[in-house]
Amino acid sequence: MKGTMPTWPQTALICAFGALALALGYLLSRMRGAWGPAAWAILALFVLSGTGFLVTVSLFYMRPQYAGRALPFLLAFLLGHAVVVAVLWRIGLLGK
Repeated sequence: MKGTMPTWPQTALICAFGALALALGYLLSRMRGAWGPAAWAILALFVLSGTGFLVTVSLFYMRPQYAGRALPFLLAFLLGHAVVVAVLWRIGLLGK
């Protein structure tokens, strides 16, 4: 690929946030609807780690590559994922 790529420490930080979000998402899915204090704490950590992942991808990968177009591209990427989740929810694949 052409352009500026993230350094190894930056890549490790991106991967760490992504792995943490995946692990917390798995733990949250295993709660089986028991929304006690632990589930809310896991949800808060999941949101923080997911946000950290998106911020590090935006800062370390997209911004050096695409400069001013990085934020609109990231927003379009997130909107596309939101549409996919909404469609999956609507057809009943994600639950009621």
